[in-house]
Amino acid sequence: QTGANEGDLLDELTALGKEASTHSIPRSPPLDQVPNIRVELARHLHTQNLSKFLLGGSSLRMPSFERWLLDSKLEETSRLEAMISKSIHNPTLLHPNDKKKYGRAARSFDSDESERTEKDRKLLRESAFAAGQRDASHADRTNFWLHHVERDPILPYHAQESDPSSVRLAQEIMAAAGNGMGEEESKKARYIVRQLCRKASEACNEICQLQERAGRFQKLAANPSKKRKRNDKRRRIDRVSVEWLNEKQLSLVYTQRKKSSAAKDSQKAKPFVVKINSSSYHKLRSMFDLVNKRQTKVSEADVITHAFHCLVFVLVIRYSTLAGAQQINGDLRGGGNQGAVNSEVFGVLSKHFGELGTECFASPFNSTSPRFFSAFPSPDVDGFFGSYGDFYHPPCE
Repeated sequence: QTGANEGDLLDELTALGKEASTHSIPRSPPLDQVPNIRVELARHLHTQNLSKFLLGGSSLRMPSFERWLLDSKLEETSRLEAMISKSIHNPTLLHPNDKKKYGRAARSFDSDESERTEKDRKLLRESAFAAGQRDASHADRTNFWLHHVERDPILPYHAQESDPSSVRLAQEIMAAAGNGMGEEESKKARYIVRQLCRKASEACNEICQLQERAGRFQKLAANPSKKRKRNDKRRRIDRVSVEWLNEKQLSLVYTQRKKSSAAKDSQKAKPFVVKINSSSYHKLRSMFDLVNKRQTKVSEADVITHAFHCLVFVLVIRYSTLAGAQQINGDLRGGGNQGAVNSEVFGVLSKHFGELGTECFASPFNSTSPRFFSAFPSPDVDGFFGSYGDFYHPPCE
């Protein structure tokens, strides 16, 4: 736009920037809610297997898998959001009539009540307490409820071959094969997509079972007991230590506690290692300290530092998983979802619209403004570094 319209647009954006600058620092999740690293690694390995299944032996590239992963989760969110919106007006939608039906009624019931719909309803029923915000607006109640639905942050729990994301992927498979768009090629592509959806659903179930066994959150400190000796190995916990490689790079080394000391000849568990630039490490530490200063106590400095290292490890693994899960193998292809303009561009934007603003689509790694929205907001891992939430579903506060 040009002329008067351009001036009005600049004035509007400047006003929005000034309004955003008055927002307070978002509340961080409690430090005892750091995501469990074992669960994160399991999710990473499952996603890696999915990408290998799709890309192995074909000419598809990693972006095809990334698009399917992201689009499937967006469709999942839209599906749940629509069901929540209807359920707020009519709560009985989550509790259909369970009476047994026979004949044509039974056939009609089976066709209407799909397995995925029932799974969606179960998820929403488990978090239905969140719908009790009677004094909030419809949109706020919907977002609040959606935030309390416990589902995998990366993998689609029940993607189907007929979903738009799956249809697009099948078309990409046929195009990459270069054998035309005939019926036989279409069947092969749909079979691959159907298997991918099934494997993703199975991976979600296995991750959920692991989370039930290992716990949802990372244990940050040993819980000593008077009945145990001081050097009792059962008090050990999983650790994340830092090894500086040089002035510009460091490694975060995750070591699991031993399950049993009975087998002395057993092999020592191999630690998992991720690398990060020192500039990113110091930036994340500053963001973490700013958001968590209310929870920081001098007497717990070691626990706070360990919590920070665990969170950085989780952060690297999580965003690597979103980019195709190649971090552990050292193959860092993909990662297109971390694209960002450079600091010079943000300098020009700050000059015109004010020093302080809000980034709508960022991450703790690439954020430039202290106020940003991201993919894994509070109470998830990004919340510990100041994320304001999901831009499309902002928090109700």
